[in-house]
Amino acid sequence: MGATDLVTVKEAKDFLTLTGDEKDALVADLVARASSWIEALASRPLKERQYTDLRLPARNGFHLYPPAWPIATDKTVTVYLDSTLQTIWRTEADGDPATFDVVVAGSAPWDERLGRANTLYRALGWGLNAPRLWDPSPYPPDWSPLNWPNPYRIRLTYVGGYRAVPPDLQQACLYLVQKMFRDTDKQQTGMTTISLPTGGSITVPDPSVPKEVLSLVAPYRRFVLGAV
Repeated sequence: MGATDLVTVKEAKDFLTLTGDEKDALVADLVARASSWIEALASRPLKERQYTDLRLPARNGFHLYPPAWPIATDKTVTVYLDSTLQTIWRTEADGDPATFDVVVAGSAPWDERLGRANTLYRALGWGLNAPRLWDPSPYPPDWSPLNWPNPYRIRLTYVGGYRAVPPDLQQACLYLVQKMFRDTDKQQTGMTTISLPTGGSITVPDPSVPKEVLSLVAPYRRFVLGAV
């Protein structure tokens, strides 16, 4: 199973009612491609993975939305703003969040699909106080492009994404694998056959993503403004 696969090859084979191992390589490829496709539909990584030394730009506001969530609060979260290491509150076991620089929070903590542990909150903001290029007054008289501040002032290391893939995302992946397998097996893409009540059948265009997949993935789509 690939590190970012939403289902296993066995789960996909069981769904496709395949026996034997002659098509294992094909199914493994389809699982990997379907998983990547679903992440693209969700506009965010879904399977848990490690992110190391991400350089992110300073921004307005108090929330920093990392690329994948939920943020793993049982793993180390390291954030530097410029060269200053921030203290991170992750869980209630850490004590009073007011005594920390940064708090792991959620825009929708009641629903992991929408936003449980999906943001890093910093009461002092995320560093968008550098001189603005359209207002040279804060610069010294001899300011030049070489002296402009680096906009990528945030350095983040953390683990994010779903450790246990939610069942509805697994179902979406299986539906997409099924479609891709059918297209590959029949050497036909973007068409479906409909049986007529009067007998016979017709072949008509089929949407590239089954509507069931779109419905299952919809609640997981990234919706926060200013997301990385």
